[in-house]
Amino acid sequence: IKEFKSNPLQNGDVVFLGNSITEQAESWADKTGNVKAKNRGIAGDTTEGVLARLGELTYFKPSKLFILIGINDLFHSDISAKITFQNIIKIVDEIASKNKNTKIYVNTILPTTDETLIGKINKINTLLEESSDKKPFELIKIHQNFALPEGKMNVDFSTDGVHLNKKGYTLWIN
Repeated sequence: IKEFKSNPLQNGDVVFLGNSITEQAESWADKTGNVKAKNRGIAGDTTEGVLARLGELTYFKPSKLFILIGINDLFHSDISAKITFQNIIKIVDEIASKNKNTKIYVNTILPTTDETLIGKINKINTLLEESSDKKPFELIKIHQNFALPEGKMNVDFSTDGVHLNKKGYTLWIN
């Protein structure tokens, strides 16, 4: 948060919001070729963490918001897929209610090599897909580009089965 305060958002920025997967992209401006692209990823963040820090986004009113969040929720066995999905929808609804002109994009949750999470990830992604025509966001279906047929992360795109490598970020950006 201290780093964010030293590099504040401006009205109309393009914001990438999420956890370490978003954070480790480092400069979204460089990756996208858009000087207004800002990184608001925090390692270890969860949907509850994002909900707690939405004030910056509702204040500065980004033109576009790209959200990738939820995998850290699933690493906590006591948090269900349904709660994670509901929190993602709360994030979208909070932004949309205060920033009518912000175009919101929600990325499907990426796969991991942890087989125990495949079902939860698939459930959240299915719920997001089912709600995308009823809620104020556009769904970006990135999961399928990173998943092997059995649903695990293709390690060609990952450093550790969760986080992306350079090839993975290139695929995501494309």
